[in-house]
Amino acid sequence: MNDNFKKFKSDGYAIFGNIVEKNYINEIYLKIYKKYILNNQFEKGLLVGDKRYMLNVELDHSIFDQRIFANENLIEFLYKLLGKSMILESFGIVFSLPGARHQGFHRDGSVLFDAYSVEGNASISGFLPPYAITLAIPLINIDEETGRTEIKSNTHRYREDNQTKLIKTNLKIGSALLWDFRTLHGGGENNSKKIRPIIYMTYSREWWRDCDNYKKLNQKRVNLDSSFIKKVDLKYRNLFRYYA
Repeated sequence: MNDNFKKFKSDGYAIFGNIVEKNYINEIYLKIYKKYILNNQFEKGLLVGDKRYMLNVELDHSIFDQRIFANENLIEFLYKLLGKSMILESFGIVFSLPGARHQGFHRDGSVLFDAYSVEGNASISGFLPPYAITLAIPLINIDEETGRTEIKSNTHRYREDNQTKLIKTNLKIGSALLWDFRTLHGGGENNSKKIRPIIYMTYSREWWRDCDNYKKLNQKRVNLDSSFIKKVDLKYRNLFRYYA
């Protein structure tokens, strides 16, 4: 974990393998397939690229448990980066349809203090610790055919292109990819014949909110009810304190 911590701070991303049992991920995939893919319910989400939808699927204990939103292999890593008062700011699935083109490189949100950083110029934004982190858990294997998530390392520090490295991630079922909200990334082309669903979770410092994506989406950041929170272990309920 220490190596991944150093890598995340320096490069703006980290990959964890075998953090969730493959059988459990396969179970989730089947339930998501029946509930959201068979009847095209994913189309109710925000279009975030060509044939690519982001939907705040219901956080339902019959589908998702703490192995997903408070994974024991990741939670301490996240606390170390964001502090013990962090929250689960948003939760959902991105569905990439067959034939989807490359999403294009982007940051998940706007910078905190100025507009100059996005042009690669030095500013305070690139020196700050992370305020939000995206965690992605694929429900199928991610490779060149299904469309790899591509990362431009070190861009959370707003480096010029010649100071970054393009990382094309291959993710097996049961693995996870995390990136700083400021890191440039983009979903690759889906050249397969199946929909590629990836669970996304944004963890953030308690004072930060995603004011970009959810203005457009007009949906709850975390789609749950109070009965869900009552089933969460006490030590993790703080993740949901703004949704109780």
